[in-house]
Amino acid sequence: MKINTPKIYEQMSLRERAQLVFKCLSTQDEKTMDAIRSTVDRKHYTAYDIEYSESIQGLYDAAILWGFKYHQVTSQYYAYLYLWEQEDRREKEMSDSLKSILDGFGLSRKKLQVLFYLLDELAEKHGFDKKTVLAIAEIGDSQECKYPESFDINEVQEPEIVRFYDDMKFLLMGYINLHETRKQLNQLK
Repeated sequence: MKINTPKIYEQMSLRERAQLVFKCLSTQDEKTMDAIRSTVDRKHYTAYDIEYSESIQGLYDAAILWGFKYHQVTSQYYAYLYLWEQEDRREKEMSDSLKSILDGFGLSRKKLQVLFYLLDELAEKHGFDKKTVLAIAEIGDSQECKYPESFDINEVQEPEIVRFYDDMKFLLMGYINLHETRKQLNQLK
């Protein structure tokens, strides 16, 4: 059914129509959105199987997320290192700010260890190729050498680090298994 639409929509480019529909999302103006959509031709395309497409997209998105988290934590790590170098450490007793800096530095370092531990774990168990993830995140192999291989999450006592590991694993697994995750969500509806 063709909706009677103002001719102005048909004179707009497809990109301009998409931008207008996007703008309508905030006001939830369904009538205008439907009117604009009715001026867009429908096309039929072929595509790779949905399971393959979602699987490759999930792996890519997980790599992007892992890289984002790596760069975020690395930034924190170097910020604490900078603050440590700026502090006056001549006093006999360590100040509260110095203790805070050391705590933050240690926490950042452990989070980086968790990220590489998690990358190894997911590569081994779920085909999350480590070299590909590092390449997507624009991280050289030499960066990984900075963190000891002896790190084991089962030996970690700090609740914040364990929570970081659990949260990151949950997020990454959701993307790595994107097709299965979406199937489960659809079954819940």
